Amino acid sequence: CDDRSTVIDVGATFTCAFDAALVGDHGDPDHVNVVNAVVDDGDGNSAEGSDDAAVAFSAAFSGLTGHLW
Repeated sequence: CDDRSTVIDVGATFTCAFDAALVGDHGDPDHVNVVNAVVDDGDGNSAEGSDDAAVAFSAAFSGLTGHLW
């Protein structure tokens, strides 16, 4: 989400979601997304925070079958 001016009412929440294609192999470094938030109450008080989420690349069985002739 790239909406830098969303107004959130007191007690409300704001949700941001996105889809992305990630390509990697087992053992590659995790892909890490970081979100940063800054809030201002309009009275000159502000706060900020951040959080991250990691996506690990793991070995997966493809489930493909075939025939050799």
